[in-house]
Amino acid sequence: MLSTLASDTIIDRAYQWLCHQRRHWPANTDICDVRFHWPVVKRDIQQSLLRGNYRFEPMSRVTKANGEVIHVWSSRDALVLKALAIVLAQYLPVSERCTHVKGHGGATAGVRTRSS
Repeated sequence: MLSTLASDTIIDRAYQWLCHQRRHWPANTDICDVRFHWPVVKRDIQQSLLRGNYRFEPMSRVTKANGEVIHVWSSRDALVLKALAIVLAQYLPVSERCTHVKGHGGATAGVRTRSS
């Protein structure tokens, strides 16, 4: 399963998702470094996954402009977590109640389910 997780197809899908999710993040965040050095970052992540020694960093504590405090994964960790989700989705069943999954009705279905 590690070879599937570290494959170009899965890592590239996770990278596209990450870039989309963090497209409005400030220029001084780690996503810019990941984008700029993507070929090297990709190779390093793939090698760590294949060796079985990838290590997650501590989450960062971020205070938003409105004062709200959130905790976020580093860009590399978010990418690896997304790759894991892509691979595991092939093996694990997904409940029909998970309305965030494409084809499960979205927010409309969620509202109907809760009010029923």
